[in-house]
Amino acid sequence: MRIQESSTSGRRLATVALTLVGLSATLVAPASLAAQTYPIWVGKIQVTDENKNDVKGDGTVSFNAETSTLTLKKATLNEAREVKSDFRDASAIYSNLEKLTLDIHQSNSIDLPRFNGNTIAIMHTGSGPLTVTGQGKLNVTTAEATSTNSGLHSHGPIVFDGPELTLKPGEANSLVASGIFSTKDISINSGSLTVTANRAEQTSYGIYASGAVHLRGGSVSAQGFVGNAADTLQSFGIRADNLVTIDDASVTARGTTRAFHDAVTLSKDVPVRVNARTTAQGAQVWNMTDPLGGANSPYLFVQVNSHNALVPPSSSENSSWLTPLLAVIGAIGGLATLIGAIAGIFKAGLIPAQILPQQVRMALGI
Repeated sequence: MRIQESSTSGRRLATVALTLVGLSATLVAPASLAAQTYPIWVGKIQVTDENKNDVKGDGTVSFNAETSTLTLKKATLNEAREVKSDFRDASAIYSNLEKLTLDIHQSNSIDLPRFNGNTIAIMHTGSGPLTVTGQGKLNVTTAEATSTNSGLHSHGPIVFDGPELTLKPGEANSLVASGIFSTKDISINSGSLTVTANRAEQTSYGIYASGAVHLRGGSVSAQGFVGNAADTLQSFGIRADNLVTIDDASVTARGTTRAFHDAVTLSKDVPVRVNARTTAQGAQVWNMTDPLGGANSPYLFVQVNSHNALVPPSSSENSSWLTPLLAVIGAIGGLATLIGAIAGIFKAGLIPAQILPQQVRMALGI
């Protein structure tokens, strides 16, 4: 009798165990079948395994999880993901990935309306690089923000390599307005970058890096707010808390405080034009004495023409040095004498030697 009761009890326990296993499988199955999500949003849409090949459902945005690459192809983004932190942040592209590549093809746009809080059109919070590649175009505009207003903001380094990017963030009613900001370095290797920051209660920057800014190639135009100086405390075209280097890039920087917040290093001898005003009109050939950037720089406009052998002088400059040069040439006979006289003019500093190509300066011994 005891053996039979024990057998019956065992069968009951087995039945209960099987029931619990089945219930557990029923509860776990939906979670295991749920689509994997990625910490990146396009507008209000979070990227998942299910939508990564066509995030918006219109064929314009896709995501490669293996390479952490978000591709835009004829995309129009005008919605933002809003994140509540100390302030409310609104971004058309918000990435919490370790690294992100933004691959631009054909013509694309981001246009965000007014938000109460921080407006940051493209936000990357990872410590790894944000790399912008491709051969397309991306135009970024934002309306007024009650706090910070930025076109592109990264907690990691930023690398530009190829596309045509135009950023025009709106006004920042408090704090800072910036076209591009990185807590680390910004490197521009190729492509075309046009950045125009707007009015801000405190400071307006075209490009700002807490590390260094390396302008290695391409074409760069960076402008802080240019308007009534009373509207913004400070305005700079480019700021780098470490250093600014210019290699093979053609660069135009302007701001109502200074064109460059910090000292600038040119890796090679290239034509440079400067102005104590914010306009290209009236710009003169750099005298190679006054610093291009930093607290002692007098320049609100600086243009470095790495892609041109010679910057044509303005009409006002023609009258200051070309006429006497022609007079000297007409008055002196003999080629050797003429060459010596020309070299003497440049050596005396009557004409900035930098307007001549390097090979000519070497030939003249200046």
